[in-house]
Amino acid sequence: DVSQRRFAGACGQYRQRDVILHLTGGGFFAHTIASDLPYLLDWSASTGAVVICPEYALLPEHTFPRALEQIFDVYSALVDGVDLGFQVNRVIVTGESAGGNL
Repeated sequence: DVSQRRFAGACGQYRQRDVILHLTGGGFFAHTIASDLPYLLDWSASTGAVVICPEYALLPEHTFPRALEQIFDVYSALVDGVDLGFQVNRVIVTGESAGGNL
């Protein structure tokens, strides 16, 4: 029974995990994750955090503030306890270029 297991940092039945919410760059016209992967994998391996890189609406099909609203929705879901199979402990937000702007 999972509910009776004791996990390090456990709260309830799910293990707690930190999340790195990484927003890719690309000038709001493209998502450029390839150059980000090496350090995101290093961060995850060294911290045990789960890395989430959501795609967001791009120009010219979408205009401001659509991408910002989408990222806010993702962040809100994480802090409000969306079921990911673990309990979110902390959310660390990072971003490159356009993603850093968001």
